[in-house]
Amino acid sequence: MELATAIETRRTVRMFQRRPIAQDLLQRVVRAALFAPNPHNAQTWRFDVVAGSKRDELVKIIRQFPSYMADLLATYPADLREFVLEFSQDLGGAPVLVVISVPTMGDTHVHKIDLIAASTALQNLQLAAWNEGLGCVCLTNALWVEADIVRFLGLEQREIVTVVPMGYPSAIPEISPRRDDVVHWLGFDDN
Repeated sequence: MELATAIETRRTVRMFQRRPIAQDLLQRVVRAALFAPNPHNAQTWRFDVVAGSKRDELVKIIRQFPSYMADLLATYPADLREFVLEFSQDLGGAPVLVVISVPTMGDTHVHKIDLIAASTALQNLQLAAWNEGLGCVCLTNALWVEADIVRFLGLEQREIVTVVPMGYPSAIPEISPRRDDVVHWLGFDDN
């Protein structure tokens, strides 16, 4: 798949087939994440790829997030609220969860750099997964139970950036419209 095609066709997938993913395919996807740009080649990110019974244990932890965000969920339209509650039970049936973390550091500047690097790795991961016929979602709601995830994975001194449920899509959503008003062009009249 051409890169431009992957970028423009990639969708966030929240419903997955129960089909397992071959480990060599997962290795290719994660390897693509490792080639993301990162300042000073520090590679402070960490990827915990979780499947099988460990995945099931982690899902039990993550499925608690709706109770922590109950006030926020109450503001959602009923159909969206219902979908979040249903999705949380088994994370759409995704057979693999990728947990991306960075060190917890006191220096704000270094920490921002680590977060940016992890975000570029996340994008590489998502595009590589899409290229391989997989779908995924950047599950920021899992951050409501971050401390429990950290304990479960033994990630003391690390901060969770996101959890990425991944699998073969059971449905591919339509593209959402993109906003042009978020791009501001400055100084182009100077030429």
